Amino acid sequence: MTPEQRAALPRRTAFVFTGRPAVDLAMTGGDDWLSAFEVLHAPADLDRWLADGALAVAGTRADADDLRAARALRRAVLEAVDALLGGRLPAAGAIEAIGAAAAVAPLVPRVDPRSGARAWADPTARAALSDVARDALDLIGDRQQWERLRICASDDCGIVFYDASRPGRRRWCSTERCGDRNRARAYRARKRDGER
Repeated sequence: MTPEQRAALPRRTAFVFTGRPAVDLAMTGGDDWLSAFEVLHAPADLDRWLADGALAVAGTRADADDLRAARALRRAVLEAVDALLGGRLPAAGAIEAIGAAAAVAPLVPRVDPRSGARAWADPTARAALSDVARDALDLIGDRQQWERLRICASDDCGIVFYDASRPGRRRWCSTERCGDRNRARAYRARKRDGER
């Protein structure tokens, strides 16, 4: 996708979750073409993103430093994802930045002995970001996973996602959003062509 095509994409205001925490963080905005998609405006947005995402980390109270750390990690992960999409290792600086975020103590799981419900023991935004960074390192360290990174096939999306499907042939960031929309477009085009 060219920079011009990316600039023409509609602005996104909601979080997009595709199932891989590191890739999902990269898709929250950024300094370059993804700035049109910025959704982490304030520490409370980071708290919501952590609670709603794959890690389901409720109860964090992020501050401005946590938001800066999330954006720095996002920048490094986005650089890594761009490199992996091109079939090459990310720059050493990106890997080191991700490694530094992963060096923070991660989330500690807890299970309630009465209900069996799983949760996180005293979760913090930094601990959650450590888990996100560890997910990024796992992705970078396994070349077979690189092939599972995709750019949504919809001309008006451009979201990167991780294809965790068994056959590994997913085309859309979201079946419900881009997949349904594109199938509807194709159906209308076939119907229109059939009426001529």
